[in-house]
Amino acid sequence: MPVLLDDQPLASSPDKLVDALEAARQQLGPTGRIVVEVQLDGQHLTGEDLDDPARQSLDGRDLRLYSADATTLALTTLDQVRDRLSEARTLQAEAADLLRQDQAQDGLRKVGSAIEVWLQVQQAASQTAGLCNVDLDSLQHDGKTIPDSVHDLLEQLRELKGMIEAGDTVGLADALLYEWDGSVDRWTGVIDAVANRIQSQ
Repeated sequence: MPVLLDDQPLASSPDKLVDALEAARQQLGPTGRIVVEVQLDGQHLTGEDLDDPARQSLDGRDLRLYSADATTLALTTLDQVRDRLSEARTLQAEAADLLRQDQAQDGLRKVGSAIEVWLQVQQAASQTAGLCNVDLDSLQHDGKTIPDSVHDLLEQLRELKGMIEAGDTVGLADALLYEWDGSVDRWTGVIDAVANRIQSQ
């Protein structure tokens, strides 16, 4: 049974999943597209599924690969990140309000959700840049390279964790309202800088 790439037979006939993915990568290389979806016998494979040795042999199995334009995918992801940053701003404001009302448990729950968003934002910036071969060391926003901005963000997250562990709800509320609101603005600029570089390539 042939391996299908975007519903067309793959140029080669690999008998292992890992070889099929590599063949698809090479075939797509000049087009600027990448494999974004893998279906084996009608089942979507993601993450660890792709490394499962039991799925390596393709003998008699139905493997379908689907691709997308890397630039389009990256820019769509960055648009979603901007939305997530707006969500982080809302979560931070709500958390600060709850903390100031001595509703620490609910406030800390909101803080946890905001931290999850920030980790996703940082990862998305790095991953989309890698996807489109953007050198983050050469890209600056507000006088800092993107890796420096990532470092600053991680330091801020560590400080936030320290306040949580110390039970400093007053300091935490102030940081969320005044420091982290500015972080949303800075990182919106970072995301814009990455998107602009991707578009200009």
